[in-house]
Amino acid sequence: MKQLFLFFSVILFFGCTKKSSKKDIYPEQLLLNVTNNERYASTDQVADWIINQDPSLRLVDVREHLAFDAFSLPGAVNIPFEKLLTEENKAMLDCERYMVVFYSNDDLTAANAWMLARRIGCHNAYVMQGGLNRWTDTILRPAPPGETASAEDIELYHFRKAAGQYFIGGSGALSPEKYEVVRQPVTTKKKIVVKPKQKKVEEEEGC
Repeated sequence: MKQLFLFFSVILFFGCTKKSSKKDIYPEQLLLNVTNNERYASTDQVADWIINQDPSLRLVDVREHLAFDAFSLPGAVNIPFEKLLTEENKAMLDCERYMVVFYSNDDLTAANAWMLARRIGCHNAYVMQGGLNRWTDTILRPAPPGETASAEDIELYHFRKAAGQYFIGGSGALSPEKYEVVRQPVTTKKKIVVKPKQKKVEEEEGC
């Protein structure tokens, strides 16, 4: 409900204050797009695009600079949500050339950024569903499939494990968990003292 309220606020604001151009999308169209999931790209799709170095991908992190500096996805550019529509940042989006994927910690801020981008004519724009929170759960720390998992689920798990190793190995902010070396308990053996055998003294024979 909160997300829809913010969507409506953004739509009303730009519908009332901005003159439309041929590339702009009207508020009525945006409202239709809000009700479906076509604006979302899964974390698996985004991981695949990054690994395969898709030249059309433009990853946009809409969090604040400090959060971006702490950790970001490879190849992402940082455009905080409040500064999304400056002339410089609109040029950086370059919607005519790139497929733009917005992300934040969750869906909310990125979805609002998607709304603004669509309003100015970015037709090929998406939101990484679940943001970095889901990225952590699915790519960096995927849960193993259950015993009754389908072949498709098992294949997806293997992809996520491989992708996780790819990204963890290339990230300065995250590092693989150190595996604890289990040492076997050392048992102290009782020291056995070997006493030298005493030589038998032969009795001297009498005369």
